[in-house]
Amino acid sequence: MGTLVPPKEKVLIYGDGNAKVSIVDEDDIAAYTIKTIDDLRTLNKTLYLRPPENELSQKQLVVKLILR
Repeated sequence: MGTLVPPKEKVLIYGDGNAKVSIVDEDDIAAYTIKTIDDLRTLNKTLYLRPPENELSQKQLVVKLILR
């Protein structure tokens, strides 16, 4: 995508814009990582952070940013 700040005047939709991705903030990843250190349930396990409410397509993300 090339930039850290979304463009305000023009948006380029890749493909059909319907492919979903999981968007998770780095601070949230750090917080969950720290919480798993002392949790025996996570010992020798892989932890996936994919909250369903954070799965968006590019089109959905653009609409949310426009309505904001």
